[in-house]
Amino acid sequence: MWKLFERNESTNTEVWFKEEDNNVHVHQCKISDSPALKLYQSNLEARDSFRRHGDQACAARIDPFTMNTLMISGAAKDPDYMKKYLNTPSNKHLRTTPGKI
Repeated sequence: MWKLFERNESTNTEVWFKEEDNNVHVHQCKISDSPALKLYQSNLEARDSFRRHGDQACAARIDPFTMNTLMISGAAKDPDYMKKYLNTPSNKHLRTTPGKI
C-alpha cells in the first residue's frame, strides 16, 4: 500500500513510498498529479455516472494515507463508525455513490 511520506506546498510536491519485501519504492510527483487526487477524481466520475449497483457494490474509495490512519486508530474495523465517517459531508469526496451509505 502506498503511504504519503511528505507533502510540501512550497515546492508543490508529494513523496509517496511503498515497502515490498526488502525493497522500498518511492514516488515523487506534483500535488496536482497526486494518486490521492486521482482517486478523488475517479470517485467524482463514478458518482456522476451512478447507476444502481445493489448490494456489495463499492460505496467508497479511500486513499491509502487516510485508510492507514483509520486502521491505526482501529476505526476501520468498526462498521458503524465507518458508516458515520463516510456520511459526514466533509468526506463526500470519498463516496462513489450519491446519497448516504
